Amino acid sequence: VWGFGPSNSVLPRGAQSLEALYRDLQVTPGRPGSQEMAAQAVAQFNDEAFMQEDVEHLHRAYGLPIAKTVHVHGVRGTKDNSNTGGEGSLDLQTITALAPSASTTWWSVDPWVIDGFMLAYTVDVNNHTSPPLVHSISWGDAEPLYP
Repeated sequence: VWGFGPSNSVLPRGAQSLEALYRDLQVTPGRPGSQEMAAQAVAQFNDEAFMQEDVEHLHRAYGLPIAKTVHVHGVRGTKDNSNTGGEGSLDLQTITALAPSASTTWWSVDPWVIDGFMLAYTVDVNNHTSPPLVHSISWGDAEPLYP
């Protein structure tokens, strides 16, 4: 069981935020290592990018086990600035904080392959021989453009 006690005599703000995330999502963290057989993915569209360092930094700040290296299915996208990987990194930080021992995949599709990026994503996942069973889908800046 994870504990959120003092770290260097000060409770880090990150630990407080992680507790709030668990409460808001009604998630009870498992024992470290209990998700070893789990597989999860974040769906990415529109050339989103991520930085593995962002994920590792968040895990260190929360006192979580360092997440496994993120597998890339499709394209990784172009980093939009020099400090972070953008919304894609945020998506990975969130899902790996909830299941840090699970295998995580960056699942990206070219939105122009077929008519509609969600259809392209669905077809790609459906045609894969062994896709992760948990997928987090968010498409960031483009969300207001699609009903």
